Amino acid sequence: MTYRINLTLVIAIALLVASCGGSSDEAAATTTVPPTTVATTTTAAPTTTTTAPPATTTAAPTTTAAPTTTTTTTTTTTTTTTTVPPLPEALVPTHGGEAVAVYLAVVEYDEVEGNPADGFAEAFAAAETLGYFVGSGDLACDMGGQDALGLPSDGYYWAASVLFATVADANAFAAAYTGDIVGIATVTTYCLD
Repeated sequence: MTYRINLTLVIAIALLVASCGGSSDEAAATTTVPPTTVATTTTAAPTTTTTAPPATTTAAPTTTAAPTTTTTTTTTTTTTTTTVPPLPEALVPTHGGEAVAVYLAVVEYDEVEGNPADGFAEAFAAAETLGYFVGSGDLACDMGGQDALGLPSDGYYWAASVLFATVADANAFAAAYTGDIVGIATVTTYCLD
């Protein structure tokens, strides 16, 4: 209770001071302060229930979709298969036998220091990728080779070649070979005894 009275007095004094401050005496005389009662009561807020009116559903107007265009693309793939005939077998030369030589590299003896076959590494590697062994030796041992390649008859040459039984076999090899070819010649092989 003391708390209520003290609070009431404080509020009343505050109102009196506020009404007196800065106003004339005449205004203070005519101002009446109503009695103030302060009560502390805790009350729960009233609960309000609102009921919404029933929902009304209206169907949306029907629309017609715009005509659609469908584009169909047809792709035709053509695969071309080329059948490569198997490469011919190389000929194992015999002394005095006939062969068709595919010359992959030729060097003159005077131009070479050491083993002339050392300069044939690219020719050997390219032929070996096709499964062929490259023979190398004195071109004079292939009678007719030096003339067929247009080389002077008084020169001394070292050659790298693959030998075949027929011109057709030699041409099939030449078509598959990826390195340079000096020439193709029909020869009689010697120096094999």
